[in-house]
Amino acid sequence: IFFIFLLTFIIASCSENIIYNEQHELKSGIWDIEDSFVFNANINDTINLYDIFIDLEINKEFLTNNLWLFIETRSPSGNNLTDSVMYFITDDKGKWFGKEKRNSVQYKLLYKPMILFPETGEYVFTLKHVMREGDLPYIKSLGITVSETKFSVNPEDTSE
Repeated sequence: IFFIFLLTFIIASCSENIIYNEQHELKSGIWDIEDSFVFNANINDTINLYDIFIDLEINKEFLTNNLWLFIETRSPSGNNLTDSVMYFITDDKGKWFGKEKRNSVQYKLLYKPMILFPETGEYVFTLKHVMREGDLPYIKSLGITVSETKFSVNPEDTSE
C-alpha cells in the first residue's frame, strides 16, 4: 500500500496542474467556416498565473502550413476580448511541428502565457477559424486547456 501511495504521489507531482480541459471531436473531420466552438471554464483563482492552450488534432492530409483563428473570451462580468491568432502547423518544407501519431498530428498551441484571471466565475472561450479556404477539412478535434504556469515570477518563490 505504501508503494502504491508513493507511486501515485510521484505521478501526481510530475503532471501539470490542469484546472480546465475540454475537447470537441469533429465527427465529420470538417470544420465548417460558420461553426464556432464554445468552451466554458469555471475559474476560482485570481492569485496564480495560468497558461491557456489551444489543443488541436489534425489528419496528416491537412492542406495548409498554418491556421488562423479568432478567439473570443468573455469574462464572468461580461467583458469581451477578441484575438486574431495564427499558428504554424508545418515548416516551409512540410515537416510537422506537432506530435505525430499514426495518421494524425497533435498540437498544444500556446494561446495566452502567464495570465492572471482578474475575477472568479465562468469564462467563455469561443473559437472560430478564419481560413481563406472556407470549410477546413482534416480536423479531428479541437480543445482548450488552462493550467497553472510552471514557472514562477516571484523571486521569493523557491518551489521550482
